[in-house]
Amino acid sequence: MTGALTPGVSHDIEYMVQDVNGSWSRSLVVYWYNEITQFCGNNIQEGTEVCDGTDLNGETCQSQGFDTGDLFCNVGCGGYDTSSCRDWQCGNNICELSAGEDCVSCGADCNGVQGGNPDGRYCCGDGDGDTPVNCSDPRCTASGNTCDP
Repeated sequence: MTGALTPGVSHDIEYMVQDVNGSWSRSLVVYWYNEITQFCGNNIQEGTEVCDGTDLNGETCQSQGFDTGDLFCNVGCGGYDTSSCRDWQCGNNICELSAGEDCVSCGADCNGVQGGNPDGRYCCGDGDGDTPVNCSDPRCTASGNTCDP
């Protein structure tokens, strides 16, 4: 019967027990066989899989030695895809608030104007500088920069 069932999912099985010589307890023998069958692609890390889809087995970019980013499981479930993980650095066009970047500490990544007319001053980033603004301000994402909280 195991050849007819899909591994990794629950199945309902109906059966009928016939009386043998008036005692059903002597006519039924049930064996339960439970073996973990890993299946890469079901979002459940099992067996020798390192990870599976969204189940990263508790791992993150940080636990893999990076500062930030999104960790993924590779296609074969045998390791991690760290291509979206990164270390904080000034000059990558990402105003990284978690790293303390702002228009004063890293003007290359965090837009801002700190001189001239006080009414025109603003500073994107972690809250430093004259007139700090939230990264959702459109001026913060001008010139191809992005913000990463």
